[in-house]
Amino acid sequence: MCEHEVNVSLLAFLRERGILPPEQHGFRHGKSVTTNLVSFVDLITKLIDSNIPADAVYFDFEKAFDKVKHSILARKLKTLHCPAYLINWIIDFLSHRLAQVQVGDCISPPFTTPSGVPQGTVLGPTLFLIMISDLPAFCKTDNV
Repeated sequence: MCEHEVNVSLLAFLRERGILPPEQHGFRHGKSVTTNLVSFVDLITKLIDSNIPADAVYFDFEKAFDKVKHSILARKLKTLHCPAYLINWIIDFLSHRLAQVQVGDCISPPFTTPSGVPQGTVLGPTLFLIMISDLPAFCKTDNV
């Protein structure tokens, strides 16, 4: 319940400031693979009609949620001027999490996870989107 409310507040903050790029369709309400494809085909059609060359880059990150570094996420949240209460809650949410690995019938002892956002949580996708929110800006160029 609390995690859901934090996610609602965080998404409102991101939306109000236009932080999530329009090119991002994954984990976004009202967007999907289909809306991404429609947007892409529309853009490419306009470019072809105008005789403008185009390139496209799509990313599929392997173990993406596992690779989110908590310190970098906290720094990004501060840089975005996210309210301190949200940053503190998120850092507490991510800190001291325990995990176990199971292979067949063998289960490892619990260990802390020094990085990553938990999969299967309400907040995980939003935190990952924050980590990659500036990626489209780095990929855009008029000189290629």
